[in-house]
Amino acid sequence: MPPPQADARTILEIDLAGMARALDVFDSLVGEGTAAVCVASIAGHLGGDHVPPDALIVIDDPLSEAVLSLTDDPSMAYMMSKLGVMRMVRRKALQWGSRGGRCVSVSPGVIETPMGTLEMASGNGTAEVAAMGAFGRLGQAAEVAQVIAFLCSPAASFITATDILVDGGVVAALRR
Repeated sequence: MPPPQADARTILEIDLAGMARALDVFDSLVGEGTAAVCVASIAGHLGGDHVPPDALIVIDDPLSEAVLSLTDDPSMAYMMSKLGVMRMVRRKALQWGSRGGRCVSVSPGVIETPMGTLEMASGNGTAEVAAMGAFGRLGQAAEVAQVIAFLCSPAASFITATDILVDGGVVAALRR
């Protein structure tokens, strides 16, 4: 998990409720060829098994006041918010599909960015996690951007309601 960048409430407000608000703004604009790509994280894949079913009900209503009090732990809030984004994408894709719109998410692994550098420096095991992947290295921001560009293109016209891991195989290595 990344080092806390904020308190749990702020993380849930920005990463989960903020994403819900952003997608809602675009609802009236969705038409043939629309593609929304949301950024989730491997954290949502790796911690999802630890979320109690009653918390999933709250996560699935991201604009409710209850979301902001799901947890006091910033790492758990991050994981829950990213899991929530992946779940939200599936719901939005089903709503938008009849109008020709698509909604997907990407889940980056450890990416060589300023935030990735902070994670590695925190001593929380991020460097070891990155090394466990199939390539044994950090990802590059351009690698994530290229996947997003593909998902927005007509070549991805039948991809919706799913999450694409861009993690160099880290989740596969940790879940084997």
